[in-house]
Amino acid sequence: MLNTSNPRGHVLISSLVLILIVALALFLLSLSPPPTTALSPSLLISEVLYDPLGSEPDEEWIEIYNAGTSTIDLSNYKVGDEETASGSEGMLQFPAGASINSGQVIVVANKATAFFGTWGFLPDYEMVDSDGAVRDMVPYTAWASGSVRLTNSGDEVLILDDADAIVDAISYGNKTTFLDPPASGVPAGHSLERSPANVDTDTAGDWMDQESPNPGTVTIPEETATPTNTPTATPTATSTPTPSPCPVVRGVVWDCEGQPIEGAKVEIEATEFYAYADASGDYTITIPPGGVLPAGDYVLTASKPGYRSQSQELRIKDDLVCPVPTPTPTPTPTGKNFVGDLCLPAIAPAPPGASIRLPILNYIGDRHEEVEALIEVQNVGITYTKAALVLWGEPGPCAPQAEGPLKVECTGRMKPGTTWIFDNIPPDAKSGIVYSLSVDQILDEDGRPDIFADAVCEDLFDCVVGEDDNWRRFDKAFQEGGEWSCDGRWDGVDEFDFGQHVGQPLAVEVLRKGPGDMSEMVRVTSAYSGLSRDLEGLYDEEFGGFAYYTPLIYGNRLGFASWIYLQNVGWECTSVELYFHDQEQCLRTHFGKVRALAPGETFQFDASTVVPPDFQGSAWIGASQPLAIVVDQVGRDVLMTYHGQPAQIQRRFDAPPEGSAGSLVNYGPLIYREFQGWETGIQVQNLSSTVNAKVKVYFLDASGGIITALVDWICPRGSQSYFLPVINDLPGSYVGAVRVESLAWWEPGDPPVPPPYIVSIAQLAKYEGPARAETLEAIAYNLFPEQRAYDWQEGEEADWGVDLIAIPSLLKGAEGITSEIALQNLVAKPGFTDVVIYIYDQNRLLDFVCQKLSEKEVEYIHPDIWGYITPGFEGSAVISVIHWQHEGSGSPGLAAVKVERSGTTLGRDIPGDESAGSEGFPIGPGFDFAGPDTPTCPGQR
Repeated sequence: MLNTSNPRGHVLISSLVLILIVALALFLLSLSPPPTTALSPSLLISEVLYDPLGSEPDEEWIEIYNAGTSTIDLSNYKVGDEETASGSEGMLQFPAGASINSGQVIVVANKATAFFGTWGFLPDYEMVDSDGAVRDMVPYTAWASGSVRLTNSGDEVLILDDADAIVDAISYGNKTTFLDPPASGVPAGHSLERSPANVDTDTAGDWMDQESPNPGTVTIPEETATPTNTPTATPTATSTPTPSPCPVVRGVVWDCEGQPIEGAKVEIEATEFYAYADASGDYTITIPPGGVLPAGDYVLTASKPGYRSQSQELRIKDDLVCPVPTPTPTPTPTGKNFVGDLCLPAIAPAPPGASIRLPILNYIGDRHEEVEALIEVQNVGITYTKAALVLWGEPGPCAPQAEGPLKVECTGRMKPGTTWIFDNIPPDAKSGIVYSLSVDQILDEDGRPDIFADAVCEDLFDCVVGEDDNWRRFDKAFQEGGEWSCDGRWDGVDEFDFGQHVGQPLAVEVLRKGPGDMSEMVRVTSAYSGLSRDLEGLYDEEFGGFAYYTPLIYGNRLGFASWIYLQNVGWECTSVELYFHDQEQCLRTHFGKVRALAPGETFQFDASTVVPPDFQGSAWIGASQPLAIVVDQVGRDVLMTYHGQPAQIQRRFDAPPEGSAGSLVNYGPLIYREFQGWETGIQVQNLSSTVNAKVKVYFLDASGGIITALVDWICPRGSQSYFLPVINDLPGSYVGAVRVESLAWWEPGDPPVPPPYIVSIAQLAKYEGPARAETLEAIAYNLFPEQRAYDWQEGEEADWGVDLIAIPSLLKGAEGITSEIALQNLVAKPGFTDVVIYIYDQNRLLDFVCQKLSEKEVEYIHPDIWGYITPGFEGSAVISVIHWQHEGSGSPGLAAVKVERSGTTLGRDIPGDESAGSEGFPIGPGFDFAGPDTPTCPGQR
């Protein structure tokens, strides 16, 4: 007899023996009639353990063997002990996607954990859920209403196909339903085994008492050919068979949704043995000839990027030895082969808005005395959330000496739409990251109820302050949807699973105040929008590293100097290279460098230290880790701030760029033209490193009408400035908007050049007198690319656009600050869009206000003159499209900029720069207003 065993149940027969069997079978078929007992081509019950020595029915199991020549889809097959339809015993259906290959053996155990405790490996399926790594059978109530529990005195086991026809069955003990006489009962601890496994005569003679049960193993007879008289052959040298590895563990890796995971690595930890799953998810771990896997307890682990690794115990009771073949091979079993089926849950990484980077806080340039930051955090998700703020101080050395975070603070519970304000930032705090944390209820290590966010905050405070390595492990788990443990131990008790408990997206704004650069007696103010993870950019697999652009850099020009704040938001230390391009000399650069920057920390780079005086241009920045970048324009006792943009990757001219923060059209919903002394400048950067950009800049009034337009060239990676009073010196006073377009172009004799992507920023400044000799206040903001506003290129066929905008702070004299909002309808087709401004205090939704916008119209909203809003109000807003009617337009499109004035309101000037501006936050689908119903505005039916 040839005893073969394998983890998935494939019968293992050496190639020489298999060839002999096939040849002999063909020869006998040609000489004699078919035998009375033939190999069955069907699915067979091959072994049953109905009376285990341990717990019943937990340790019962049924083994099934495919004796046919093709794979069988088991998705609608069933196995159980109920012989009659509508009976009270049990019948279980295989899960979707289940199959059994030709020659494969599978084991269906009552409970996988009980089976593993006895046999040292996991079954293929289990009847009662006990182990997440093993797929569950499904009750088939159309046939039976009970559970499968094999009776020791006598019972039936049967397989039904997809039409509920009986495929194979056995009756034993005192039951004669299928076999009469039945298969004899066996003592406790023994099994009933079909012998041989590939023979089915439908009689009790097919079955034997197996004193040593062998789940996952079947016995096939080794046939011997009848000797015949043959001439004596000339002796030849005997060749030694090629050594073949011996299988130890076989299994399948899937994604817990029934789909195989090709390329998953499965390894026996602490050994050299591993394998990779094929396209079907199947894998086989082997031992090389002469190799040994000693007896012992092991861990079998499957892993692949994008999935959560899973492990299961692997108990090897006896040494597994892979023999070296001899000239006369004798099949020698290596010992039991093991089934290692594992499902890897797909990792749900944190959504981009679940963590927000804050590159600069209580600093302006290299000064932090008397600089104060206010952090406004708004929940823009679908349910309640909390947030944790992790802060860093001055940059220091890299790991292992990196100092790690300075402090951790956490919010209370935030309803969708509401805002939490951090206003007690430590003076030495230079940078930060805000994390959104789920408010799901969990059980702590003592089994007591707790809130996920609260438990995480407590451990963050205990573990990451001053501990760079602990923060890096936390951040990696958070971003990848993995698990994190404060103490680094993985005991299944105190890990935080960020894939299972996901926080809501956030909108975060930073407002900074500090002394002027010329006079410390005046205060300057600025704001910027926190940077979500989607602004980290893409890693360049071909050239290496990450790259970024800052469109406007001053080097002591017009009284301004640029400070670039570089925050390392990766998990490793990085150096940073900066290449400065003069907007008039694109091909020649000035070089700057930061030699080392630890994770989380920010380095402030003074561009004036490397660029010549009177420099105006842009910067191209590279690093090995992702960065978050903010730029301050410091000078003339005013402060303007905008954020850097990730560079794109474009390998071919005829393909769109990857990872670009730019687009072919940029939108600026706010400009001033001689409005109470305010003027506007636009800076446009070409994101292509190879072709010139031909750009057209439209300056629009509040109704969307064109004031003026210009067309200009921008060299590769270069930028250009467009100052409205210089472009159009006609008198006029208005609030309006700007649109910048990148155009295709050609030259005679050359191929057409597709338009490159662009990014832009706006700078708005208020001057004293017509000569503009003194700057009184100023703001800056990033223009919106199409993907964050409106798909201009698609026109009538546009099927997407922003219809929800978050405003993290809406203030009317609170802390001396008052908000203003410039809101633009970006749709150019004739018609109108109805929007609703939902107003929240810090705890709840209060009310709403309707607003109707014509095509391209800008509405400038002054809460200061709204008697509807109470003086001293401190809250937030969400702007939502509720109805639009434009000729042929398939989508709405909104953009907004918020201005905050400290200590005053629009039109009332005070000493210092009291104005700060930042972009409204586009919100993705699914935001939950939690209002009673959708408002109806005037003019709607």
